[in-house]
Amino acid sequence: MAPSEQRPPVAARNMATTFAMAALGLISLSLFALVALFFPHVQGILLVGALFALPALFHYFVWGRWMSRLRDQMLQAEAQREAEERRAARSTPSRATTPTPPHAE
Repeated sequence: MAPSEQRPPVAARNMATTFAMAALGLISLSLFALVALFFPHVQGILLVGALFALPALFHYFVWGRWMSRLRDQMLQAEAQREAEERRAARSTPSRATTPTPPHAE
């Protein structure tokens, strides 16, 4: 990948995704509110939908953020462990290079 084609950092992509989700939510909410103004019987349907949607959104943002942080911490710990294993493997001589003593007969 060329330097000019590098992807933006994860935080920037997450921020853009959050902004897009919020904008989509506001647009759909305003359209539902407009429909509810002209068709009052739709208000009950919107209320039931909101009762399901609000906890789902809360779960999505809270649980999703927590899990992404947890995943990042696990990946960092795994990378550190692998780096330490590579350093330890380099510092100890391998069995192939150490001479083996002759067998006593």
